[in-house]
Amino acid sequence: MKFINYFVLFIGLTAVVATGGYIDYIIPPYKIDEDYRFEDGHTITTGDGWTFQINELKKYNVSGKVVGIRYYRENHVPFAPVDFCIGRGKVVEPPHDKWIDFSMGYRCCGYRYDYRIALNEEYLFTQISNNHLIPSDKNTYDQLMDVNEGDVIEVRGTLVSVGGKKKDGTTLRPWTSSTSESDRDFFGWGRCEIILVEDIEVFEKAPQKLNLTDIFVMGLAAIFIIFNIYLFLIWKNK
Repeated sequence: MKFINYFVLFIGLTAVVATGGYIDYIIPPYKIDEDYRFEDGHTITTGDGWTFQINELKKYNVSGKVVGIRYYRENHVPFAPVDFCIGRGKVVEPPHDKWIDFSMGYRCCGYRYDYRIALNEEYLFTQISNNHLIPSDKNTYDQLMDVNEGDVIEVRGTLVSVGGKKKDGTTLRPWTSSTSESDRDFFGWGRCEIILVEDIEVFEKAPQKLNLTDIFVMGLAAIFIIFNIYLFLIWKNK
């Protein structure tokens, strides 16, 4: 019995550690009009004392194929629940698309490619962008949450800079969007666009299927839940 206890504990702790990198897939993002709200077009407030100010930089539209999605639940930027990595041009067209793989890191999009892609680095650099998305209202929020990897879309809105302050004096250093390729280095640092989204149009929906990441995350989530139930039962029987 003691061996079983240790084994379950080991599996549970492994699941806890492993789900750390995927916690944003399991815990839902903050919701607009529930966890945070727009007081006007440029001010966002939260129930825990944050006030954020939005400064518009310039109008901006981006269209292409969604090659990566990552969700976030962050106290200091609750208003930006999701990032879309969007690819354009030959990057997402046959035969080149089969030679490039995309991955989502923390607030960034990465890619690796086979030499057979026959596209130079400079071209790839200009055809891939990671976008931090701020829904401007509930309808836009729901639209963003309905987008899936592989969808062909256009996001319309405004590039912005966001700063904030909490009642306890904590501040959010201005979070500023890229506005041109000249403010990015070769490796893409500073490259992300921060978009106050006013509208989104889906031109083509991708067929839905479970990928390996989905299966892996659901499995870890199930183990995590079982682990917590097991710990609760041990505590209750003491």
